[in-house]
Parts: sequence; C-alpha cells; structure tokens
Amino acid sequence: MIISVVWGQITNKIYMLKRFIPSSGKSKSLVSRNHSYWLALDRSINIFFSFCSSVLLARSLTVDSFAFYSFLTAILTITVSIGNLGISSLIIKKIILFKSKSEEVVEIFFKIKVMIFSLIFIISLGLISLSALSAHEKITAFVFSLTLLARPFDIYSIWFNANLKGANIFLARSTGSTIALIAKIFLFAVKSSNIIYYSLTELLKNVISSFFFLAQSNFKNKSGLFKINFSAIKARVLLRGTAPLALSAFLQSIYYRVDQVMLGSFGNTNALANYTVSAQFSEITLFIPVVYVASFYPMLISLNRDNKKEFIALFRQLFNKLLYIGLAMTAVSIVFSSFSPLLYGPNFSEVLSLTSLLSISCIFIAIRAGISKWLIINNLIKISTLSQAFGAIANIILNSILIPKYGAYGAAFATTASHLIASYLVFIVLPVSKELRSILLSAIIINRKYVRA
Repeated sequence: MIISVVWGQITNKIYMLKRFIPSSGKSKSLVSRNHSYWLALDRSINIFFSFCSSVLLARSLTVDSFAFYSFLTAILTITVSIGNLGISSLIIKKIILFKSKSEEVVEIFFKIKVMIFSLIFIISLGLISLSALSAHEKITAFVFSLTLLARPFDIYSIWFNANLKGANIFLARSTGSTIALIAKIFLFAVKSSNIIYYSLTELLKNVISSFFFLAQSNFKNKSGLFKINFSAIKARVLLRGTAPLALSAFLQSIYYRVDQVMLGSFGNTNALANYTVSAQFSEITLFIPVVYVASFYPMLISLNRDNKKEFIALFRQLFNKLLYIGLAMTAVSIVFSSFSPLLYGPNFSEVLSLTSLLSISCIFIAIRAGISKWLIINNLIKISTLSQAFGAIANIILNSILIPKYGAYGAAFATTASHLIASYLVFIVLPVSKELRSILLSAIIINRKYVRA
C-alpha cells in the first residue's frame, strides 16, 4: 500500500513535468509514461518474487545452507557486473543518438558479452575445481556459474528500454521469475532441503527470461539480429571510453555485495544469514528511484543537446523528489522488516535492528540514481569511477575493521557509510561540476525549509 502511494506520487510528478518536454516530443510523453509503468511493474513483481523465494529458502534450508546460497549470490552479482561492463546507460545513449543503426549496436554488444561471459564461466569452473568446497557445494557453485551463460541476452532488455518498450521487458523477466517461484514452491511443498535443486530454479529463471528476450527481439526486428556480421573495428569504436564505466560498475558491486562476501569469509553463517535478509528488506524499494530516473533518461539526453537551461531545471526537480523518495524508502524498509520473525523464523531475530541501520543508505542510493545519469549525459564517466572507487575502498577498509568486532552490525555501518561517501560527499567536496554541486546542496536546503514550514 505504501509503495503504491509513493509510486502514484512519482508518476503524477512525471505528468506535471511534461512542460519541460519540447513541443516536438509531447506526442511521446504518454509512451514514456506507459513505459515507466511497465518498468515499475517489472521491478515490483521481480522484487516480490525474490522476497518470496528468500522466505522459502530460509524455511527450507538450514542456516548454513542459506548462508552459503547467499554467499554464492553475492559473488555472482559481482561477477555479472564485470561481464556487463557497466555500460547499459551508455548503450541506451548510443541507441538513441544512432537510431538508424540501433540493431547493429545491440548485436555487436551482444556478441561482446557472449565472449566475456564465456571466459568468466571457464575461469569460474577452474576456481570451483581448485576450491576446498565439498562435492555438494561444488555442484551448487557450478549450477550458479551456468547462469552466466544466459546473461548476454539481457542486452535485449536495454534495446527495449531505449525504445520505451517496457512491456516486453516485463513479459520476459516476469515469466522467468514466475516459473522459478513455482518450482521453489513445489520443492518447499515436498519438503526438499537440497540446495542444488533450489539453485537449479535460478538457472531456470535466467534461461526462460533469455528465451523470451531473444524471441521478442527477433519478432520486432524483421532482419534478425543474428544476421548482422560482427565487426571488430566497430566494436572497438563502441567500446572506446567504456573502461571507466566497467570499472565503476565493478566498484559499485563491491560496495553493494562485498559486505556479504566478507561476512561469509569470516565463517559466521548466522550473521551472514541475518544480514542477507536485512539487505533484502533495505533493497525492497530500490527500483523506485531507478525507474523514476530511467523514465526521463531519453528526454534528458535530448534536452542536454537542445536546451541546457531546461535540462538543468528538470534535473533540479528530479533531485528534490529523489530525496523524498529515499526517505520514504527507508521508512518502508523498516516497517516491512518488522515482520521478519514471522516470515523467516526465530533464527532471524536481528533482522529488524540491522535493517534500521542499513536502510539509511536508501537515501544516498536514491540520490545516486540521478547523479549517475548526470555524469553519463555530461561525459563525466571518469568521475563516476572515482566516486565508486572511494566507496569501494571505504567499504572494504571499514568492513575489515568492524566485522571482526561487531559482525553483521559492523558490515551494516560500513555499507551505509560507503554509500554516503560515494553517492553524496564526493560530489560536494571534489570540484566535479558547479551545477551538480548546486543541485545537490539546494535539494537538501529546500527540503529542510519545507520540513520546518
């Protein structure tokens, strides 16, 4: 109910901000708004299914198995960020700017990702075989690594996003998530506690989603994307300048998931299990600022090119709203986490207190959603990498100091502090952009005045 109210306010603001759309683009405003609805629905459904899956896993597996499953998921998240190169927003920008060659752009990036993820998969197999894991754990890790082979097909979701076709994204992802959840419910019903079977449902989800992405892309493009020849020269041109973005995405995944990896490496399975559930509660509404900003992204690219004054004015309003969204996200996460003992059982008694600390980072994550788009549009990618580096380094140092003493609470504090550094303080302290600094400071000042009034 709370999420629906918040999202209703967001979409109303989107409608009110239509005055910033150039007259030539007003006919597309309804399409953009429908696209944002589909993206919001896609994120909502997938987060809900992920939450349900987490409850089923916690109720079906032992605490040790649940912690190991969470540990593998965290490693997979970091690995996927490496393979994705962190260039999703850049691909959307290139598709919009080079509309006539969008299919070729997507196909080249698809084949690049196939090569990268295949290499990562081979390396993963070697690391698994050399590890000290048990045979059962090695099989589970192998199944997780198989999901890497389906990741290149996510490139087609970027094409649909750039063309404002959120319904296609929703169909592919929700179908895979629905079938995977049904499989988990079946395993829970038959009282299976085999972690391998549950990891297979994740593989099933990725395979089905990939199939639907591929099927829809070939249907929409009569020429067939696979008929486009790969050009190494064009690939180098498209990848030029993407190294900072790839490094930035990797560093971002570090301070999003390194806390769970480090908790797992210290061997405290109960702390890792409680922290994983807390992280899930704190991330339950993270889709809202992402979808909110994404719905404006094509428009912002055009405004930055055609009308810089309106571009800055629109961004200023976006940041004002992102602060409120972050505060609402924090409140929602804490309220939802209060039901954790009922949902997850007595082994997860520390979830509420951990979520209360972790969810503060939602404020900075919401702000970061706007900052990321600003940096990409204004070709300040290296600054994005620098900020992520500050956050990752701070997170690793703080986790190394605090986890041995305070366990999961130390990890929660380290993660929140790293988000504050990487998503706000860096852009206030460093001379990045006078306009961006002014927007960030005015967002805080304006909203403080509003609260006092």
